[in-house]
Amino acid sequence: MRIALGQFNATVGDLAGNVEKMKGMWAQAAAAGADLVLFPELAICGYPPEDLVYKKQFVKDNRAALEELAAGAEGVPGVEGVPSSNRGQDARDTTLVAGFVECAEGYLYNSAAVIQAGRIVHIYRKGLLPNTSVFDEQRYFRPGERPLVFELAGLRIGLTICQDIWDKAWLGRFWADAGRIDLLLNLSASPFHVSKIHQRGAVVADVSDLFGCAVAYCNLVGGQDELVFDGRSILADSTGKVVAMAKAFEEDLLLADVAQASHPRSMGVPPMSSTGVPPVEELPIAKRHGAKLPHWTQTGAAYAVTFRLADSLPATVAEAWRREREEIEQRARAQNRSLTRHERRELHHLYATRVDSILGTGQGACYLKDPRIARMVQDALRHFHGDHYELLAWAIMPNHVHVVVRPLGTRELPEILHSWKSFTAKEANKALGRSGAFWQDEYYDHLIRDEEDFRHTLQYVIANPERAGLQDWLWVGLLRVDQGQDAPDTHGRDAHATGGQDAHEIHGRDAHATGGQDAHEVHGQDGRGTVEVRPVGPGAWQPKDGVEEVYGALVLGTRDYALKNGFRQVLLGLSGGIDSAVTAAVAAEALGPENVVCVTMPSRFNSPETIADSKKAADSLGCPLLTIPIEPILKPFHEALKAEPRWNDQGLAYENLQARIRGMILMSLSNQIGALVLTTGNKSEVSVGYSTLYGDTAGGFSVIKDVLKTMVYRLARYLNERAGREVIPVSVIERVPTAELRPNQKDQDSLPEYELLDRIIMGYVEQDQSARELVASGLPAAEVERVIRMIDRNEYKRRQSPPGVRITAKAFGKDRRLPITNHYTTTIRNKESDTPNTKSQIPNPKQSANPKSQ
Repeated sequence: MRIALGQFNATVGDLAGNVEKMKGMWAQAAAAGADLVLFPELAICGYPPEDLVYKKQFVKDNRAALEELAAGAEGVPGVEGVPSSNRGQDARDTTLVAGFVECAEGYLYNSAAVIQAGRIVHIYRKGLLPNTSVFDEQRYFRPGERPLVFELAGLRIGLTICQDIWDKAWLGRFWADAGRIDLLLNLSASPFHVSKIHQRGAVVADVSDLFGCAVAYCNLVGGQDELVFDGRSILADSTGKVVAMAKAFEEDLLLADVAQASHPRSMGVPPMSSTGVPPVEELPIAKRHGAKLPHWTQTGAAYAVTFRLADSLPATVAEAWRREREEIEQRARAQNRSLTRHERRELHHLYATRVDSILGTGQGACYLKDPRIARMVQDALRHFHGDHYELLAWAIMPNHVHVVVRPLGTRELPEILHSWKSFTAKEANKALGRSGAFWQDEYYDHLIRDEEDFRHTLQYVIANPERAGLQDWLWVGLLRVDQGQDAPDTHGRDAHATGGQDAHEIHGRDAHATGGQDAHEVHGQDGRGTVEVRPVGPGAWQPKDGVEEVYGALVLGTRDYALKNGFRQVLLGLSGGIDSAVTAAVAAEALGPENVVCVTMPSRFNSPETIADSKKAADSLGCPLLTIPIEPILKPFHEALKAEPRWNDQGLAYENLQARIRGMILMSLSNQIGALVLTTGNKSEVSVGYSTLYGDTAGGFSVIKDVLKTMVYRLARYLNERAGREVIPVSVIERVPTAELRPNQKDQDSLPEYELLDRIIMGYVEQDQSARELVASGLPAAEVERVIRMIDRNEYKRRQSPPGVRITAKAFGKDRRLPITNHYTTTIRNKESDTPNTKSQIPNPKQSANPKSQ
């Protein structure tokens, strides 16, 4: 069966336009021979429709648009400009799945329709409705109560919608009686934030692990108000391996062939008895204390060990992993007991399924790709084989290492790991001409339980390079131990020839430890690796890191906000600073430089250097530049305001008057030429109120509102590196940040250094850490409390600021809804319960947080 995932840029409320886009993709898929075409969640009406669903006519029109899409199969193959192919077929023979708002018996459902031969033959209703972060689905929809499985081309196909697959326990219960599933479809509208693609990959792996099925995950793409949907639809086979991914931040039609494997993959590995390693149940288990992770140990046991390079895991993922791990451990501590066996399995699954799937994407510098370093590590692993330990299998990946090892005699695993890591770190740093941490301090180890676990573990380790797409990989091996004699190593292509299976073959066996059956037995699966997915065509380009991700999201979010709201031109104040320069660069790529009108508005406080840099930046981007000095406007304003005896030109009010004059100029030009005003404040400034109401907050869209200052600098450097020239003038990047509202003003006159400020904002705003937690992490107490006060008392400004592109897991707006009138704050002086110390913490409205406040 050939499947097509049609990720497209839907516009909320544009029912006819969305249907036409789907018809076009449907035609392309049919011409390519697709048997099944999948579209995103609520594709008919766009996502999120919010309170539009309360309009009865909207819901009726949305249903009529769905019916039109279904009936439109007659005309789909003849869409102009669609190429035919030898595999091409009539669209009436192609099954289509699309999301829509369903109204039934007075209730609304987030539903998906299965369309065949011009008719809606099945409807599935989303069962798990998210109500956190930017989601409000429980406000609008009723949850579905039944799974849906249909058959096509000999495959049993299950249908889910977005959040349904993000809770593995719920999903297992919901589908408990559904029988075998070969392919699970997921219609999604998953908003972007940095590194979320790794979370999605882990979720897909979880689903594949649960059902032993292939997964087709079709995600929305495009900007909708502050949200950005990044696409990157996923196709994974039944081992959980992601075999194809659609384009990032662009519309795309992802094609692949899905079929039952001709025979389940297997590999010949030695039975556990041949190693002399007894089953774990026959030996007493002890817990090793004092480590960041819990470790279980026993004499004579074998272990599966993973250790990784220091930069191999994104900080956001590591933090999420740490939090989940702590929740499991805290539950046991609260009950004054040790971890149960089931909880130990949870920790194993948390690391092996989620974190290991992220490691496989090749994060960080990947020093182990260097043959010198890989050989060095391999030699170290083998050096004491037969003396200190038995080395049973290994795979040296680009950014991490898997080993199956059995300590001998009195040797213990921590000692062995320390020996490997300390020696190789020193030698690798020397060879690479670098210094600093080479390996992550912590490592993960799994105590091998029995022969079945041992067999699966070896399969997982030696197949690791193949699953990661590393062809002819040399740094993998298997040593068979039979009565003390080593069998020949299995390296490179020889290891691949064994046809090893995915890590999830290991993980699925853990279900037995909970006292229940394996998920695959419950759902009728009789083997792993039974459904193959083969992509059609080359792989799509993907961002190489978080900075490239952020830039792609900013460009798409800005383009769609402007164009979908009828703006072909934008304008902004170009100050000569880094924020406005990066904002202009994003806008120029989103809309074309000729459609970005830059305005420089100097006063007597602006230095010749910043004035010159404004022109240099505009010229580099190719944007038109207007120069409107504000001094002739500032003077009469100042004179008129002297009617108030307390007015003067020495304080904050006079500084903010300059910002408000600039805002008035931009808004007046906007009215005259019909251009959208972009504001240029970053998240660091927005957090602490380093902005002027009706001044630099005046505008229609805030491009970098969710971008911390430190990330703004990274974006600027990225733009220059990508272009191979100074897109952002180096003088702008190197200049000490200043608002230039008074002589010799610097941002750090009233704010901490941005590196420190951003760390506090990340902890307090994005991770909801208390003041005590922030200080415990090593941040200075005085600065923590000062910044928290600034953040808390500037909620009223954020409530009045324009929307902006969301690029983090917690942006200001829907993610973080706090009352403006609020006397609670967190302080290191509060009691353990964080009881508010309101008497000392109520902000004094006469005090200004910084020069740009009020």
